[in-house]
Amino acid sequence: MCHIHLGAIPRSKPWNEVVGLLEVGADVEEVAEASARAAERALLSASVDPVFVEAVRLLISIPIAARSEDFGDALRRLDLDVGTSPGFLDVMLSASRHLDRLSEKSGARTDFTDLASRALSKALTDCIGGDLPGLFSPSAEDVRLSFEKFSRGTGMSVLCRRYFSALVGSSLSYWLDRVLPGAIGEGRRFQTISDKAGFDRSLDFHVSEATRIIQEFSSGWVGKTFYTKGSISPADARDFGHVCLRKVVEELRAKRGQDA
Repeated sequence: MCHIHLGAIPRSKPWNEVVGLLEVGADVEEVAEASARAAERALLSASVDPVFVEAVRLLISIPIAARSEDFGDALRRLDLDVGTSPGFLDVMLSASRHLDRLSEKSGARTDFTDLASRALSKALTDCIGGDLPGLFSPSAEDVRLSFEKFSRGTGMSVLCRRYFSALVGSSLSYWLDRVLPGAIGEGRRFQTISDKAGFDRSLDFHVSEATRIIQEFSSGWVGKTFYTKGSISPADARDFGHVCLRKVVEELRAKRGQDA
C-alpha cells in the first residue's frame, strides 16, 4: 500500500528555492509556481491514495445518482449509508464516514487522505449546498434536484474545478504553512498576521485560476466515460484524478513561463 505523508517541507533544491522566494518578498504568483514545481512529484504520487481515488469517484457519482428518482437507493449502491429520503447533511455525513471507513480498512490514513476528504466536503457544500433554497428547510426532492444540476455539463465542470481548487490549494498551503510562520514579524516577509491572510487569499485565487483548465475538459470526460461504461469505476476515478492534478500543476508552472 502506498502511504503519502506530506509532512514537513522536504530538504530539496526546489523547496529551498521556495523558502528563498519567501525571504526576499517574491509575489504570490512566483511563490505558487515554485511551490507547484517543488510539490509536483509528491502530488502526482499522492494521486494513487485510495481515499483520494474514492473521493473523486464520489464527487462524480453522487450527482449522477441524483438522476434516479430513488436517490436513496442509488446512493446506497455507491456504498453510502443513507435512508430512503436523504437530506443534504445525510449525504455529506455518509460520504465522510464512507471515506473514514475506507481509510481505516486500508490502513492508508495520511495527510493527503484528510485533505482529499475535506476537499470533497468543501466542493459539495459550496456547489450543492449553495444551490439549495435558503428561506426554508429544503425537502429531500430539493436536495436531489440540486445534486442533479451538477451531474452533467457546466454543473459537473464547476463541481470538479471546485474540488481540485480546494485540494491543490490546501496541499500547497499545508507545505507552505511550515515555512510561513517564520516569515511573520517585523522586518520579515509579512509584517502582520493580516498580511499573511492576504497572501493566503491570493494563493487560493491563483490556484483557482489554474484549475480553469479542469473546467474545460471534465464534463466531456465524465459524459463520455459514463455513457460508455454506465458507471465511474475506481480505476476511472484514479486516472481522471491523476490527469487533473497533473494539469493543474502544469498550469501553475506555465503561468510563470516555465516548461511543464
